[in-house]
Amino acid sequence: MMRRLREPRFLRSDGKPNFAQRIYEAESELENIMNSRPATIPLKSTIGSLVKKMSDSGYRRLPVVSGDNVLAGIVSASDVVNYFGGGSLNMIVQERHKMNIFKAYNERVERIMQENVVYAELGESIRSVVEKMYRYNVGGLPVVYQGKVAGFVSEKDVIAYFIDDLKGSVKDHMSSDPVSVEHDAKLLEAMRTMVETGYRRLLVTSSQRPIGVISAMDVVRYLASDKPFLRAVNGRLDEALNINVSEIASPELITISEDATLREAFESMGRNGVGMLAVRSEGKIIGVITERDLLNALALARG
Repeated sequence: MMRRLREPRFLRSDGKPNFAQRIYEAESELENIMNSRPATIPLKSTIGSLVKKMSDSGYRRLPVVSGDNVLAGIVSASDVVNYFGGGSLNMIVQERHKMNIFKAYNERVERIMQENVVYAELGESIRSVVEKMYRYNVGGLPVVYQGKVAGFVSEKDVIAYFIDDLKGSVKDHMSSDPVSVEHDAKLLEAMRTMVETGYRRLLVTSSQRPIGVISAMDVVRYLASDKPFLRAVNGRLDEALNINVSEIASPELITISEDATLREAFESMGRNGVGMLAVRSEGKIIGVITERDLLNALALARG
């Protein structure tokens, strides 16, 4: 099932999230919730080293730095998927590198990074940070002090901070029309679907029955391994991507009842190290709920 590009939800006409007063006026220093030792990637690094660092660190968004840790850009797992075959960035591989896998991996990170970075200043309020996440539809922001990267704050960090204000049930905030891909589809098809829809996680189905999940980070981990080079017998990137989705997708589908609370959903995501749960009702999968859905719910909280 295809779905149009995802956009921020639950915004007022002025573009700001509709927080309950107590949440919206929260003024807390970012040092209390941010990761003060974020993984970064140097501006002149290769894309090969980028995917390795993403895979090893587990972070899907890396600030790109130049000189003495000065913020120069940001690069995400979705950008990697776009570059290797999912979208417009793949023109670099096709036209500049003629699909040569070695040249594609040796391209510079600065060619695919986002230069106009949405970031937070160290002294900003959490309220301001969440407004930016909504306005620009991003899942995390570099935190900057005097132009240098001082930390990173994610949706997960914000939700954890406001966990007592996370009200409601899964069924009221889930997405009932998740994007899916068949288990025997080629990896390139899944990558293109991620880019076209804006979703970094897709349900994997067998005869339309959900059996697993494939994420942008699954693609990154595959690209960071030696498997692509073993498959590219003629040195072509398209050979490396000519595999079925099932070969790299997670075969385990973490589920939660539609009647569970949002707090239970967040805790389940944390226990299982995932950012999306499949929602079940009477033995059937009826939707999914993600960290972004939880943040949306938090914006609607009344307390």
